[in-house]
Amino acid sequence: MSGTPGTAAATWSIAAVDRRTGEVGVAVASCIAGVDRVIALAPGIGAVAAQAYLEERSRDVASRLLSEGVAPAEVVERVKAQDPEHAIRQYGVVDLRGRVSAYTGAETGAWAGHSIGTDVSVQGNLLTGPDVVAAALRAFEAAPPDPGAWTLADRLLAALEAGASHGGDRRCDPEQTALSAALRVAASAATPPGTTRGSDLNLYVARDPGAGSPVVALRDAYELWRRERTGGAPSASSSLATSSAASRGPARGSCALRPPSPGGASPWGEGLRGVLAVGVVAFVARRRRRREPAPAGQP
Repeated sequence: MSGTPGTAAATWSIAAVDRRTGEVGVAVASCIAGVDRVIALAPGIGAVAAQAYLEERSRDVASRLLSEGVAPAEVVERVKAQDPEHAIRQYGVVDLRGRVSAYTGAETGAWAGHSIGTDVSVQGNLLTGPDVVAAALRAFEAAPPDPGAWTLADRLLAALEAGASHGGDRRCDPEQTALSAALRVAASAATPPGTTRGSDLNLYVARDPGAGSPVVALRDAYELWRRERTGGAPSASSSLATSSAASRGPARGSCALRPPSPGGASPWGEGLRGVLAVGVVAFVARRRRRREPAPAGQP
């Protein structure tokens, strides 16, 4: 396998599961567009974040192995073994059996590193420093799974926001911290009426340089999605959003819920079909779509 510089990469990401609900998910942000490509979910099994110089075939191999029941630590080792350029990759892998593994290649851009906890792996490269990863992990673990309040999506987004508040991607303006962000959760159960638990979620936001934080815009998108699902109830994590309205900047960029795959089948189950029909146009209309600038240098 060979590297594909500039195709997509993540700077900091959180891969996690909720063993109470069977949800699996990843939140991620970067100073390039297309960061959602680092995510691979195996519904009902686990989650993969594959980043730095992303090699999409390695990401897909990791997801397939995870789906076959291979333990995360072995997934990482087998992916490394077939990739001669694994020193420029970074992985976080977690499954619903409580197994977690992460890898940071020796040639990923500084600062780079990872930290694992119960049911979660946080990893990043080209960061302002180790506080980004440490803060994200603390935020995730400070919000324990609560069937009546905190969902996996809440915890992932709170962790992503904590990483942004500690500097995020060192390539971006300190006030912006990233240019794109994504939040994806796959469920393995039907959605109870009036809740978001058990719902599939697939959000991606990109912002122009100087146009405000995509992590803030991702929060906006999530709260809109949640309100439409619950009839107006805010998320448990909404009070933890650290950015003020003034920091949002001009509304330039784009937001989208990913459509079903060709042929009509949703890759994350029927829940995503319902999401696509609710509230998307109102949110997207507030942001003028623009062509993303081509990334320069190492992703």
